[in-house]
Amino acid sequence: MPTAEYLAYAHALTPDQPLGFLTGEVAATADRWGTVPRTYVRCLRDRALPPPLQDRLIRDADGLTPGNRFRQVPLDSGHAPFASLPEELARVLVRVPT
Repeated sequence: MPTAEYLAYAHALTPDQPLGFLTGEVAATADRWGTVPRTYVRCLRDRALPPPLQDRLIRDADGLTPGNRFRQVPLDSGHAPFASLPEELARVLVRVPT
């Protein structure tokens, strides 16, 4: 996406989440988390969370709950498809199983 359009989004985004989640203990369990259907939007040009790292996260989560694997949907976007591909992302989201 053009830099000017990106900056309009970037300046509006603020980290509302404390950074402690990065260093805290993960408490996901198959019993508590593994029963919710999951869809992973793979951002193929993501430089914040590169595709190989996305693959690792998906693989680890699917390993925890092999009976409830991620449905994966690739988008040709960077880390913020809501900004660069809003219509495509909306089409994905309306098809997420509930």
